[in-house]
Amino acid sequence: MSDDRLFEVADAPLSPGIHLVEASAGTGKTYSLVGLVLRALLEGKVASVDQVLVVTFTNAATDELITRIRESIVRALAAFERGEVPADALLRGLVARHADNGARTLRAALRDFDRIGVSTIHSFCHRVLIETAFESGTPYDVELLDDASPLLERAAHDFWRTRLYGLDGAVAALVAQAKLTPASLLVDYELWKRHRNTRIVPKARPLDEVITPLAAAVARLRESWDRGPVEELLGKLTFRKNTGFGDNERGGLLDALDAFGAGADGHVTVAARFTTTEITESQYKRGRTDPPYEIAAIDACDALFAARADLAHALRCEFIADVDQRLDRIKREAAVWSHDDLIRRLRQALDDKERTRAVARVVARKYHIAFIDEFQDTDLDQYEIFRKLFPERPVYLIGDPKQAIYGFRGADVYAYLKAKQDAVAATTLRRNRRSTEALVHAVNGLFSARDHAFAEERILFQNAVPGEESVAPIEGDDGRPLEWMWLGEHSSKAEGERTTVAATVDEIVALLDGSARIDGRAIEPQDIAVLVGRHTEARAVRTALAVAGVPAVQRRCGDIHDSEEMTELARVATAVVDPASVSRVKAALSTRLWGLGPQQIREVGDDENEWQDVVELLAMRRDIWLERGFMRMIGSLAARLAIRPRLAAYEDGDRRLTNFRHAAEILHQAELEQHLSPAGLLRWRAREKQRTRGGRDAAELRIEREVQSVEIATLHASKGLQYEIVFCPFLWSAKALEPGKPALRHADLDQVEMDCAPDKGGEFLTAADNERLGQDVRLAYVALTRARRRCYVGFGRIGRAAGAGALVHLLDIDRSGDASAFEDGMRRLTDAHAGTMRSRDLSERTGPPQRTAIVAEPRSLAARSLAASCRERLRPWQVVSFSALAGGGGAEIPDRLDPSSPSARAGPTSLAEEGVDGGRGMFGFARGACAGTCLHEILEHVDLAEVTRPTTKTIVARHLERHGLGAPGRHRAGASVDSPGGAYDPAAEVAAMLGRLAQAEVPGEGFRLADARNVSNEWQFYIPMAGLSPSRLAAVFAAHGGGGLAGRYASALERLESASVRGFLVGFVDTVLSHGDRWYLVDWKSNYLGDAFTDYAPAELERAMIEADYVLQYHLYSLGLHRYLRSRLPGYDYDRNFGGALYVFLRGIRDSGATGWFHDRPSRALIDALDTFFETGQM
Repeated sequence: MSDDRLFEVADAPLSPGIHLVEASAGTGKTYSLVGLVLRALLEGKVASVDQVLVVTFTNAATDELITRIRESIVRALAAFERGEVPADALLRGLVARHADNGARTLRAALRDFDRIGVSTIHSFCHRVLIETAFESGTPYDVELLDDASPLLERAAHDFWRTRLYGLDGAVAALVAQAKLTPASLLVDYELWKRHRNTRIVPKARPLDEVITPLAAAVARLRESWDRGPVEELLGKLTFRKNTGFGDNERGGLLDALDAFGAGADGHVTVAARFTTTEITESQYKRGRTDPPYEIAAIDACDALFAARADLAHALRCEFIADVDQRLDRIKREAAVWSHDDLIRRLRQALDDKERTRAVARVVARKYHIAFIDEFQDTDLDQYEIFRKLFPERPVYLIGDPKQAIYGFRGADVYAYLKAKQDAVAATTLRRNRRSTEALVHAVNGLFSARDHAFAEERILFQNAVPGEESVAPIEGDDGRPLEWMWLGEHSSKAEGERTTVAATVDEIVALLDGSARIDGRAIEPQDIAVLVGRHTEARAVRTALAVAGVPAVQRRCGDIHDSEEMTELARVATAVVDPASVSRVKAALSTRLWGLGPQQIREVGDDENEWQDVVELLAMRRDIWLERGFMRMIGSLAARLAIRPRLAAYEDGDRRLTNFRHAAEILHQAELEQHLSPAGLLRWRAREKQRTRGGRDAAELRIEREVQSVEIATLHASKGLQYEIVFCPFLWSAKALEPGKPALRHADLDQVEMDCAPDKGGEFLTAADNERLGQDVRLAYVALTRARRRCYVGFGRIGRAAGAGALVHLLDIDRSGDASAFEDGMRRLTDAHAGTMRSRDLSERTGPPQRTAIVAEPRSLAARSLAASCRERLRPWQVVSFSALAGGGGAEIPDRLDPSSPSARAGPTSLAEEGVDGGRGMFGFARGACAGTCLHEILEHVDLAEVTRPTTKTIVARHLERHGLGAPGRHRAGASVDSPGGAYDPAAEVAAMLGRLAQAEVPGEGFRLADARNVSNEWQFYIPMAGLSPSRLAAVFAAHGGGGLAGRYASALERLESASVRGFLVGFVDTVLSHGDRWYLVDWKSNYLGDAFTDYAPAELERAMIEADYVLQYHLYSLGLHRYLRSRLPGYDYDRNFGGALYVFLRGIRDSGATGWFHDRPSRALIDALDTFFETGQM
């Protein structure tokens, strides 16, 4: 039907049938919709406001429509009651025609306004299904899911397990080689599911029918494989570099196929290199030997990979059909629906004529008129619902096919075209009230420069008409309403993007610092928007603006799950969950949240004490997470690591802080709503990262600040918005559809086809890519119509897909033309519209100028001083460890872990590149944190009472491999070529040390560790602290330590710097065990003290204990175990039941003797004094 007739809200018919209104950009679509609602009320088309139905597609749009409709009713009522002549022409006519009953009608509408039917499409369908449960056959007990992706993943993995786990090994390898996985096939499924009844072409054979010939092709290759003829052929050919067929390379490929012929199924994938096509294309073109090669093995390879192509198609088709059925069954059994199911279920209910009549009667009794906003964003299901529910009611479908840009979410512009065929009336809104008259004409000039501007002959472009009250243009400079920025030619897309960003920021700075004026005032940052196609473009522009001194914010330019802050937060959380993993802890240390550089990470890793500090910090946070939740954990960690000030110090600190807080809130919300454990929360985040998240408001990046900033938004996010000045610098960017990758096309208005591997240059790919081009043109239209006064467009011949873009199409330029053809096409247009457009060469721009920042005059501020007693009362409650006390400051991270601390120092390396012969036995074992963590893990998993079992060495070897310490070269002894005694065997050395450790008698105690009972590894305790500091502790040690080690340590304790701490002391004891009536705490030490047993003698160990503050550690640990035993062991007596602390220096353990063993039992007087001190804070 023709849509030449202009829409006039004042006299548009409110008669039954479908009325289609094409509302071009800036033409007052919402104003017209609200006016129709007013007319329906005043003209008696509805008896009350609740008989009006308005449907839109987002919650935000719903809220806006409710507000606009209510405001219009209030304004109209005021006009009726005051008897004034309104300035608005529509309202003036309504007041004149309905003076008698208008006020009464509108007062009733306001009284009942809460009952108006304004909702999203999903809410509407849900309400209809509930209210017509009997008529539509809707189950009563269905639960609505916000996220059905876990069910979809379950269906995919169920299919994979039942259909593919039994495949022959070679066939399975071919499937893996084709990158066919549940995750990749789910992407294909979601593309197929985008539209109703998508038909896959060509039709595939059943999977079983394809697997049989593929298995036969595998057998044929195995039988026909003969290395000789193939090797002889390859020797005669001349191959290009890096093809794998060079004289020194092809031997490995041939060896792999030899192994396949001998039964190694996994090597079948190498046959892909020996197909006729691969061999031919790997040769130099000059002097190339063309096929056929007439070698049976090569023919077999050809047959094999032809069969594999059939397998890929058959597997995709069966996967899609099977998973769709499985998903429906899973939902049915669980009695759950997704939001999209609401639309699908209602449409299915309306497929039955009897049900359609029954449901339509119920709905028609409730709603007497319907308005569907943003109709171009519907699909066929939604259109069919409205068409069938309101066969005898007025239905207004209001939208613009030129702005249909949400195809990736399932919106189908062809549904709009189908409705246009069915409509009883089709009209247009063409009067642009948004932009200046000159800018309206400029946009008209671009989109009317060629036929079929929107790459679809049924989507027409008609010139917009400027509004009666024209917007004033920008004054004070020589710019045109539509400014073209010529960016030149760049073969590299990255290079073109750099030029684009530089030119854009340069122009923005010139506008802000120049003489241009808007309504007599200077241009301000908030007048300007930069519209981008991709989130990486947004980040590049944001960074460049920051460098230039221009404030900027990003609106919906990405998903929080894709942000660097969420990624880093997940890395830190992973380390908290598993602090024993060296790789995960180092990954956390490398984040900006933690703030260590590569050298500092190495230094921490090489110093066992510092590494243990980090591990204890993370382990403590794990306990907080388990006991008090994720948000408490991350808040505590952020305070200890000073995350917020560190992020704020970056140029884009506002953005980073906003993302960090947002990411933490998202994880906190998921933990609460889904009752997730720490490991479960990390799995949830990994799923969220992978899945498609169309339209989820919670995951969209938040705006970091609102005022006085240039706004950066994606093209999709900008729809419905307007700005004084708009930059569209990346409209040159495009990506044509690739052959061999799944694509969609419309065979008809209501039939979509999907080809999983379209041929290059084929009719299907050509049609599909034309639809892609149409989408790009519509995005360009949306972008160019956001501006009120001026729009800047970037254009150039950039990247390999330069000819595939919307601007090349609109300018009617030959896609294969060179840069001069592109520039000439642009200049032809600007010359033809010289009054409204101009082009300038900005291709030489390399970087934005620095803008002089406006700095507020500083004010002198002074903090109020508090008395010491007040400061002490205000000191926060903390959980600290021995490491925090020893590290200083009362914090849980010592100063030496702060990258800015001058006390950060290098430690010994843990690998063989020290270049020295470290000796034999455990003296030659690797040093550093990695080695220490590994030995601790081994001692956790080995039972010393059964250390002689063969499984001990297996356990040892497994953990050594896990930590990268299995090879001799990773150890100090293994580094020396001349090391005597043969190759160093780390597993044997550790196993031998364990044997000595288990069987040696504990000096002075008369028992072996192999005889211990009640062994508990990684024992943890908490001790309340009334007020603790090293200086106070030193006084306790001096007063009650006597002349022993504790008394001598008191002076060393005084050197530690730490403020007073209140809260809890937490400790992690490697092992607690008992023998007889006595209990002992054991701490394993892998410290390297030297290459001789004498370096581990008691006097040397005592010195090491003082230097590393282990004396403080074992006294605190002894207090913790003492309190525990006192509360749990009946008749407990310290002197009788506490055996003391054993610090075992593993490198120095011998079959007998005291080397490597440190044992001390603190005096009862000192333990009692510490007990009182921790409880009361008094000595």
